[in-house]
Order: sequence, then structure tokens, then C-alpha cells
Amino acid sequence: MKKMFLALAIVVSIFASPARAAEPNVYTLNAGLAFTGGMVGPSVGATVAIAPVNGHEFYVGLEGALDFFFPGGVIMLIEILPTAWYQFAIPNHKSIRLVGGLSLGPAIGIGNALGYLGSGAYFEFLFRPGVILELASGTELGIDLKMGVIGSAFAFKPTANLVYNW
Repeated sequence: MKKMFLALAIVVSIFASPARAAEPNVYTLNAGLAFTGGMVGPSVGATVAIAPVNGHEFYVGLEGALDFFFPGGVIMLIEILPTAWYQFAIPNHKSIRLVGGLSLGPAIGIGNALGYLGSGAYFEFLFRPGVILELASGTELGIDLKMGVIGSAFAFKPTANLVYNW
């Protein structure tokens, strides 16, 4: 996985350039699936972020999410993750941007399902590769393919994001 991430970073740095002038604040609503430790379930969340450096597409913020798992029991996972990402423009395609970032922080489990996760606190670490497509001025569609670990279990969380810039 380390080699794949390094290869992706090299490709992005060669072919991508910084995107358009950054919006100062970003708010997203997202929905998707969460695959964790052999379980799958729906995931919903929201992110609030700011661009701390004017004119750059680097964002830092806080992401909150709820994941629900049903097979073999019921568990709800509450995630509160500080997050950071950078957006890169694709040459000759100003309405499409590549995204790379990280999210890490606590995940709180309530319930029990298949013994992988249960009631308790877990550390969550996710890589956030993705793409953003401009829909209209101030509104975008994002696709994230988050992957990493929750506790000791591998996690893959593809999500679709409705992105608002203000």
C-alpha cells in the first residue's frame, strides 16, 4: 500500500498543477458505504473546512460521520476526525480536480457485530484520494475512496460528497 501511495503522489505531482484560487470555506454532506473488518453498512457524514493559506487549495477541517453495520448484530460507529486535503487541477480540465488527504482521530463504537468492532473507542486513520467535479458556481460533486484502519481492522469507505463553497 505504501508503494501504491508513493506512485500516486508521483503521478499527481508530475501531471497535476495547483487548482484555481481557493474558496475560503468548504462544507460537504456525504453518503456512502463503509467496509470494515468483513462488515458492510451505510455511512453518512458532514465536513466543515477552511483554507488557511490564501490562494492555495489546501484545506483543514473536521469531519463527522455515522456508520451503521447490521450483519451478525448491530453497531453504530461515531467518527470525529480532524482532516486535511489538497486539490490539484488537471491541465485543460479546470472543472475537474484530484484530491489527496488524510483523516485521523477517534471512532466510538456502540453495539456489537461479528466481534470485529464493538462498544468502545478506536483510533481511525484514513487516506483520502478522490476527485471533485464542478457542477455550478459554489457547488461541486466529490467522490472519495477513503481507505485505512479503524482499530486494527482494514477500512474502505467510498463516499459521494455534495460540496458547497462559501
